[in-house]
Amino acid sequence: MKQLFVSRVLRDVSDGVMVLNPDGTVAFLNPSGLRLLGIPEEFQNRKYAALMEASSSPDNDDFHQLILDSIYDKDRVHRKEVSYTQPGGTRLYLQVRTSFLYEDDGHSAPAGIIVQFTDVTERTMLQKKQKDFMAAFTAMVSILCGWIFLYAVWDASGRSIDSSTLTIVLEIAGLAAGFLLIRYTNLSIADIGLDGRSLKKSLPVNGTITVAGIFLLLAVKAAILRFWPGFFDPEMPFWDWRALTWAQWIYPVTAFAQEFISHGIIQESLDRLFVGKYREWISVAVSSLFFGAVHIHKGLAYMICAMLLSCILCLIYQKQRSVWGLTIPHFALGTVASFLNFV
Repeated sequence: MKQLFVSRVLRDVSDGVMVLNPDGTVAFLNPSGLRLLGIPEEFQNRKYAALMEASSSPDNDDFHQLILDSIYDKDRVHRKEVSYTQPGGTRLYLQVRTSFLYEDDGHSAPAGIIVQFTDVTERTMLQKKQKDFMAAFTAMVSILCGWIFLYAVWDASGRSIDSSTLTIVLEIAGLAAGFLLIRYTNLSIADIGLDGRSLKKSLPVNGTITVAGIFLLLAVKAAILRFWPGFFDPEMPFWDWRALTWAQWIYPVTAFAQEFISHGIIQESLDRLFVGKYREWISVAVSSLFFGAVHIHKGLAYMICAMLLSCILCLIYQKQRSVWGLTIPHFALGTVASFLNFV
C-alpha cells in the first residue's frame, strides 16, 4: 500500500523524478520527467547511457555530468541549475537535485540514485532578460553621454553645429545597439517592440491619431498667423515646400530610429527594471526626459516640446508595444510640422 501511494504521488507531481539503480538502469521516470526530457516511455528499465545517447547535445552536457558526478560522490547532495535541450530543439532550464537512496536501516549500500528536476525556464529567462535590459539601458545612457560630450566638443571648437549630422550619429548608434541586443542577448524582437503583428492592431488607432494631429497642426498655424502674426516670417508661405531636403527623404528611418531608442530600448528597459505601483509612470517620465535631452542642440523650447510629445507616445506604446506603429504618426506629424515651418 505504501509503495502504491508513493508511486502515484510521484506520477502526479509536476517535477521530473528519475530513479537509477546502482548498475545505471533507469528504474523509474515519471510522466513529468518524460515530458521535460522529451523522451518516450520506452527508456524505462534501460541503461542511462541510452538516455544520454537519445538526448545528446552540447547543451545537455551539464545535466548528464551532474548525474554522473553524483554516482561517484555519495557524501553530499548535488544541486545545480542547468540548461537542457529536448530532442525536438526546445531549450529548458532545469533545477536538478540528486541524492542517494538507502534501505530503511540506513546502513546498507545505496539502493539507487534519485534525480529530481524542476522546470525553471520562465524564471531563468525573466532573470536573463532583466540583465539584458539593464545592459541595454546602460548602453543607451553611455551613448547619450558620449553624444552630449561630442556636442560640447563641437561647440567648444567654435564650429557651427550641424544638428542633422549629430542626430544621425545618435540614431546610428541606437540602431547598432538594437542589432547587438537581438544578436547577442536573450531578447526577442517582441521584447523590444519590433513584432510586426502588433503593427496591424495599432493601425486604426494610430491612423486616427495621425489625422487628428495633422488637422491640429494646421489649425494651430492658422491661429498663430491670425493672433500672433510676428511668430512666423511673413515672407514664408503657409505650406513651405522648401522643407523637402535630403533630411526629409531619410526621415522615415530617422523616425523609426528615434522611436526604437526611446521606446524599444529605454522604455522597455525601465518597465522591466522598475517595480512598484508607479513603475510605468516612472518609465514614461524617464524615457521622455531622455528623448528631450537628445534634442539639446535644438534649444530649450524644442526640448520641452519633444519631451511632452514623448510622454504621449510612451502612453500609446504602453498599450500597443509597437515601435512600428508609433513610427507612422511620428513621421507624418514631423513631416507636416516641417512644411508648416514649426521645425
